[in-house]
Amino acid sequence: MQYSVSEAALSLNLCALCPRDCRVDRAAGTRGPCGLANEPLLAAADVRFREERCISGTRGSGMVFLSGCTHACVFCQNYDINLQFKGRKSSVAELADAMLRFQDEHRAHNVHWVSPTQQVPWLLEALANAKERGLALPLVYNTGGWESVEVLRELDGIVDVYLPDFKFWDDALSWKYVRVPRYAEITRAAILEMKRQVGDLVLDRDGIAQRGLMVRHLVMPDLLEDSGKIFDWIASALGPQTYVNVMHQYEPLYRASRHPAIARKTRTDEWRAAMRRARAAGLRRLYRYQEVEESEQPRVPVDCLRR
Repeated sequence: MQYSVSEAALSLNLCALCPRDCRVDRAAGTRGPCGLANEPLLAAADVRFREERCISGTRGSGMVFLSGCTHACVFCQNYDINLQFKGRKSSVAELADAMLRFQDEHRAHNVHWVSPTQQVPWLLEALANAKERGLALPLVYNTGGWESVEVLRELDGIVDVYLPDFKFWDDALSWKYVRVPRYAEITRAAILEMKRQVGDLVLDRDGIAQRGLMVRHLVMPDLLEDSGKIFDWIASALGPQTYVNVMHQYEPLYRASRHPAIARKTRTDEWRAAMRRARAAGLRRLYRYQEVEESEQPRVPVDCLRR
């Protein structure tokens, strides 16, 4: 199987895979701001069970962790992979083999690319190879959300489930903590393109995602107003039926301790307030973060809790 992709959009010669549009000649071996040059760098490829229930299910999600990142979050939880470029040199054939193992050996529910954008040309080649050899699992595209719409259009018909983050609304906050320009504007446009491609999240009879969009939002200390603006936009632009995971897992990792405003964990009462704000925005499919104690969780619609 050969995918029809734009040579210009996916070229490494003058790289424009992400909105940085750095135009670095990665094909010649020069590293871009993402940390990658002209060959795949694989951090891990294994089946994991700690994603949302509709992603991990009972058989796990076949997760391909790619080194490098288009962002530079000061609180990155995978900073050794994303910002220190931990990983090993790989090949397209190895990537394809890993995806097939998820299906043939592990019977995972899906293939799940984590922070894939800086490596997407190789991933697409590997996916085509794997599909020629029988791969039939849904593809999950797990991204920070700050994406080039032009590149996303090349994924139309290829990605089954988009799983973007939407962290900040305020540009001053996003520049301070994520170090990318025009974060909210670019992320909104990217998520709208994702929604156009795959629509709302569709689950099978076992509650496993087959196609569609789920948005993640990380609740951070003292940023309820920013969260509220994101929830309002999701409800109005994407619709109240959009699946949203309001995440209660922030902790001050990597360099977050250098920033006093975010140098502590998010409290449960802050997460509860964010959940109330999301419901007030009209969102109906709010996903509860798995590790919050059941007794501490607010009531949410039953269809969000399908196992």
